[in-house]
Amino acid sequence: MKEVVTPQELGIVTKPIFEAYLNAIPNVEMIRDDQLWIWLFAIDKFPKLPENFQFSKMPKDLVELLDRPPILRFIKERIVPQVRQRTMEIRTMYEVLRPLDQLCEYVLKLEEADKPSRAIRRYMQDELSSNLKEKEEK
Repeated sequence: MKEVVTPQELGIVTKPIFEAYLNAIPNVEMIRDDQLWIWLFAIDKFPKLPENFQFSKMPKDLVELLDRPPILRFIKERIVPQVRQRTMEIRTMYEVLRPLDQLCEYVLKLEEADKPSRAIRRYMQDELSSNLKEKEEK
């Protein structure tokens, strides 16, 4: 954080946000500690920063922040692993849901006269054998 803002600038930004946060909470004593973060979303009126306020250490081009070793290290150690993890999770979900979506598309085209149970069995047999052949070829 010190790479981007001074302690004074941080105070200018955080104090009014904290006050707005406290005003959004109906009764602090009645809320469990693990629920306090939820009340950030209850802030309906964020305070305005002083006119022409800018962080003195913030470059005009935010990409230049990557030239600062602590920030680059933070991105590499914290952000990149999170993005990779989420990408892997989404890829896995896609691999699971794609065949189901294809089956749904097939079901939507079926009519009663198509004998749906037979048609679906045939579809699944064809798809499963097709998918197995694809995996064997890889």
